[in-house]
Amino acid sequence: MTSDARFVIISGQESLSDLHEMLLDVDRHLKLSRFALVTLLRRYLEDHISAEGVVDLMEALEMNERVNVDTPRDVGINDVLFELANPEINGDLTKAKALSLIKTLSSKGDGG
Repeated sequence: MTSDARFVIISGQESLSDLHEMLLDVDRHLKLSRFALVTLLRRYLEDHISAEGVVDLMEALEMNERVNVDTPRDVGINDVLFELANPEINGDLTKAKALSLIKTLSSKGDGG
């Protein structure tokens, strides 16, 4: 990582095309938080993002070495990324699963 690299915090409010564009910019290092994942899942629940859009984005985030999580040891974020990016292993994204993941991310963020 170079000292002049640009760090961008993912808020979860970006459009899918904006997020994909950010992922393609090799000069950017992205920071992903629990809050951003919760925001994305809430957008799915409100029908602003399709399940396929969430999966596509999670696959891109999971595979990109320039994406960093809030705390390097925060396995909660990595677990959720893996679960969402791999529906063939973990099952399709549903409203119930999104609510469960939001609860998990929120509770682990309080003290875990």
